[in-house]
Amino acid sequence: MLKAATKGGNNRKKTITASILSLSLFVILGSAAFGFWRYRVRHNGEATRWERNCRKTAF
Repeated sequence: MLKAATKGGNNRKKTITASILSLSLFVILGSAAFGFWRYRVRHNGEATRWERNCRKTAF
């Protein structure tokens, strides 16, 4: 009976560890995707701003 209770606790510990690991990976990947998206938005915004300035100064 004691072994059965210990197995259940070990299984629960593995489940909690796997859940925390999955959530951590989700947060890390989400942060990386958001950072990449912000980089792309800023990069595209700077290119269009530069193009507008060139058009204004062109003859």
